[in-house]
Amino acid sequence: MTFSAGLRLTLTRGEFDALATIIRARLGIALAWEKASFVVGRLETYLLGKGIRSFQEYAEALESDSTGLLLGELADRISTNYTYFNREREHFDFFRNRALPEIVERAKAERDPYVRVWCAASSTGEEPYMLAMLLHDFFGQDYRRWDVGVLATDISDSALKTATRGQYDEEQIAALPPAFRARYFLPLPGARFEVRPEIRKDVLFRRLNLMSSAFRFKRLFDVIFCRNVMIYFDEVTRADLVRRLCTVLRPSGYLIVGHAEPLTQLERSGQGIPLQTVQTSVHRRRP
Repeated sequence: MTFSAGLRLTLTRGEFDALATIIRARLGIALAWEKASFVVGRLETYLLGKGIRSFQEYAEALESDSTGLLLGELADRISTNYTYFNREREHFDFFRNRALPEIVERAKAERDPYVRVWCAASSTGEEPYMLAMLLHDFFGQDYRRWDVGVLATDISDSALKTATRGQYDEEQIAALPPAFRARYFLPLPGARFEVRPEIRKDVLFRRLNLMSSAFRFKRLFDVIFCRNVMIYFDEVTRADLVRRLCTVLRPSGYLIVGHAEPLTQLERSGQGIPLQTVQTSVHRRRP
C-alpha cells in the first residue's frame, strides 16, 4: 500500500510505519495511516529541498542524527506553532489572581523568595513573555526583592530563535491589555513591536524534548504551563508526560494545560497521577 496522489514522493505503508514509530517515540505524537496525505503534504517540499529522495532515507537520517536538529524541524512541520499573547486568558487570570498570592504566602512562610515558572512548550515566545509581564505587574516595585524567573523550553530551534528575538506584529499582541502593550513593548517600524529588555532578560529559553526520559532541574517549579501540546499524544504518552512533569512540580503547585487537554480522566484512572482538578484545565499537585 502506498500514498502518492500524483506527488513527487511516494510514501509506502512500511515507510509510514517506520516514520510514525520514530515520531511517537521521540515526539510523542501518534499518527495513523489515515494521516499519510497530511505527512506527505507537510514534508515533501522540505525533503526535496534537502536532497532527500525517499521517506525511507528520511527515517534513516532521523535515526542517525545526533544533533536533534532534524527532529526539531520535523516537529515544526507536523505540529502547529500558532499562538498569540493572552491566549486562553482564564489561565493567566488564574495565575495572577490565585497562584501568585499563594506562592507569595508560601515563600514568606519559608523565608525563601524563590519563584520559578516553567513554560514547557513555549513555541515562539508569546506565552513565557506573558508570564514574565504578569510577574512584573504583580510584584511591582518589590520585583527585584524576589528571585523570580521563567524557564521556556521547546524542541523547535526555529521557534526558539523567533522567541529570543522577541519581536511580534500587531495581530499577535492584539489580545493584550492596552497597559501591557504600552508598558512592556517598544514600537518598531512596520507595525511591529519588541518585548522590552527588562522582560526578555527574565525569560530563559532552552531547547528541550518533552519525551526526555527524565527532567533534571535543581529546584522544583511553582507553576508549569504545558498547553496545547498533549492534544497530539495518545493516552499512554500523555499519562507518562504528566507523571514526569509532576516530579518537578512543587507540592501544591499548579499544572496548567490547554482547554482541549483535560486530565480529569487520568486523575481518576489509578495511574499514579498526583493531581486534583481545580478548574477546567488547571490542576494542582497533591501535597
